[in-house]
Amino acid sequence: MASAHFADQGRGTLRGYVYVTHKCNLACSYCTQKEPDVLQRRTANARDDSVAERIRKETDSIVITGGEPTLRADIEELVEAARFECRYRSLLLITNGTLLDRKPRILRAVTGLVVSLDALAADPRIRFRNRRRCQRCWKT
Repeated sequence: MASAHFADQGRGTLRGYVYVTHKCNLACSYCTQKEPDVLQRRTANARDDSVAERIRKETDSIVITGGEPTLRADIEELVEAARFECRYRSLLLITNGTLLDRKPRILRAVTGLVVSLDALAADPRIRFRNRRRCQRCWKT
């Protein structure tokens, strides 16, 4: 099962946050997501949309994050289930953007996308991120 929590967005509005993986494909030096991917192991045979269904009872706003959520083989199915079956009004996905071109159904399901960019241009003096993968993100 995915890890989840709620955050108060003001005026009594809650937003559910679902962490669907600890895996990431970049290796930024400052990142705190260095744990083994216990979430992926636990969900290998189960769908996380049950978490989305439970959160939906409390709020109509959800954020799917990780690690890098697009590394999940079933991420398109998860966001579609959350948006169209659970009927979330607001569904945000937080991603580094490097795999979005391989997961086109995500863009049809989310209402918002947060793409983490640590720089607007490749700078060889900055060593916090895998430069080759970062360049692919900028091109996407």
